[in-house]
Amino acid sequence: MRLPWYKRDPEAFVTGVAGMTAEEVGVYQLLLDYQWIRGGRLPTDHGELLELLPRSVTPEKLAAMLGGKVGAKFDQDDAGMFNRRLEREMAAAQRGAAKRSEAARKAASARWNDDAERMPDASGPHADGMRSASETQCDRMPTRARARRASSLFTSE
Repeated sequence: MRLPWYKRDPEAFVTGVAGMTAEEVGVYQLLLDYQWIRGGRLPTDHGELLELLPRSVTPEKLAAMLGGKVGAKFDQDDAGMFNRRLEREMAAAQRGAAKRSEAARKAASARWNDDAERMPDASGPHADGMRSASETQCDRMPTRARARRASSLFTSE
């Protein structure tokens, strides 16, 4: 189930990033966002992480950040790197979405008296388009290679 946004507590975030540089704050926020987009885990390979981050973040800077304040915000297991608080928020959001979906299913069932023949097909012709859009969601994630290609469009060489 795709969850397009997550609950964010600004006070907790600002308190949590106190003492970080602006670049560290940006990397931390991007890593949180990518953890959410990817469904819970980030790669542990620094090369893969660098593909997700702006070009100004060098391998040396990333290693220093992950060995310091930014890295302290993440745990690691066999599946990858993750922020525990965001993991809890994701679980709560998934439970809430499932609960709302079940309530909607029950409401539709009550309205149409479980008569599937009379119940409108909400997905019908649109289902394939929605599915293909969600499958390509990761294709829209910026990478350094895409960023380089895009920036080359605006330079005269």
